[in-house]
Amino acid sequence: MGLPTLRQILELPAFSQAELLSGQSRLENPVTWVHVAEVLDVARLLSGGELLLSTGLELSRAAPEARMAYVRSLAEAGVVGLGLELVQWLKEVPLEVLHTAQTLQFPILAFRTEVRFADLAQRGALEGATTPATRVVYCESPANPNMRLVDLQRAAALCRQHGAKLVVDNTCCTPCLRRPLELGAHVVAYSATRYLNGHGDVTAGLAV
Repeated sequence: MGLPTLRQILELPAFSQAELLSGQSRLENPVTWVHVAEVLDVARLLSGGELLLSTGLELSRAAPEARMAYVRSLAEAGVVGLGLELVQWLKEVPLEVLHTAQTLQFPILAFRTEVRFADLAQRGALEGATTPATRVVYCESPANPNMRLVDLQRAAALCRQHGAKLVVDNTCCTPCLRRPLELGAHVVAYSATRYLNGHGDVTAGLAV
């Protein structure tokens, strides 16, 4: 089985509300990885084939020239596309970003549904962050690097009340110490490169 193309990813339910604003001719490019990144010099850390997602925080603060340079750097690094959340920091894709992307035929995806952040280690935080539109709650417990814990049973029960799915990053514990599925989680994720492998000589990720 080969890598999914950007077109196939856009056909997934999670991307059903994404608006493709540019790069329509580049949808057959394979996607090797999906990263969430805010820094504008992220291209130096990439190897090509990535789909980047951003809230637009740093982009909203940047000058027009820096925004154009950002898009060019992503295209030159072989990034497959950039998904921007148009909710809090950006309401629309800046014209210089869109024009640069269109010139380079670089895919820009727009999301108008908010991804909210909350400290789920605090009691009541999840209740305050959950709305009728919430579909997925993602948490890492213990969190890296502060090792703060989330009450997974409580979080799972609240998610079920709202018809949402609970996804838990269990990398730090591994299934040797805790099994979130037994506590009510719907999906468990692992960076298997770290504790499951233990030697740092394998790059792998798991979703159970």
